[in-house]
Amino acid sequence: MGDNPFEVLKEDLENEELYLKVNAMHRTRIVAQLMGLDKIKSTLLPHFESLIKKEDDEVLFAMAEELGHVA
Repeated sequence: MGDNPFEVLKEDLENEELYLKVNAMHRTRIVAQLMGLDKIKSTLLPHFESLIKKEDDEVLFAMAEELGHVA
């Protein structure tokens, strides 16, 4: 795993295990704080947008919860 918090989050979200993806999504708030607003807009949000059509409801619910606390 790399040192970049976003890359670590991305790798964790690619895991096959649903509970690991949900746990990773619950770290979004911390990763977003480390990234800063510009990187959130240019990197994090576009990546999450790509997940919307392919992720399970549990992962999407965790995403919605965490994004409610970002910014």
